[in-house]
Amino acid sequence: MRAADAHRMFFSSTMKVLQFTTLFILGSFAGSLIFNACASGSRSVEMTAEEKKSAIDATLEWARVAPFPSSAQEFTIKVEGGFFTRTFRSHFKAPKGDIDIWIKQSPGLMEAEPSYAEGKRKYIIKPGGGANRAEVTIGDDDAVEVYASWS
Repeated sequence: MRAADAHRMFFSSTMKVLQFTTLFILGSFAGSLIFNACASGSRSVEMTAEEKKSAIDATLEWARVAPFPSSAQEFTIKVEGGFFTRTFRSHFKAPKGDIDIWIKQSPGLMEAEPSYAEGKRKYIIKPGGGANRAEVTIGDDDAVEVYASWS
């Protein structure tokens, strides 16, 4: 075999490997985008009682807050994310006195220094349970929003 033929055969084999690798990487990327689109986003289906309890438990642990006040009204919780992320967003309204007690019972809130802007106190909390972000916003209208996420 001549050197030119060996070089051509090596080059041809290398190109096939590169083409296969490129197709594999592109296919993996496209597959992950499709999976993420199917598995992520806000849940539009109503949560079961067990799923709701699990979401609340995770929120309490990740945001390091006390159980929500028994007087909480208009309570909602949303679960967002996909395979590699998870976010919980809860909202409720309660009387100011009950919110003040809840703050005092919440280690994450007691350790955080709130900022105030546009009629809302915002607490950036050192998250717990492996979460990477947690915050609580309390409006002058006694509306409370709790955000906790992991990624």
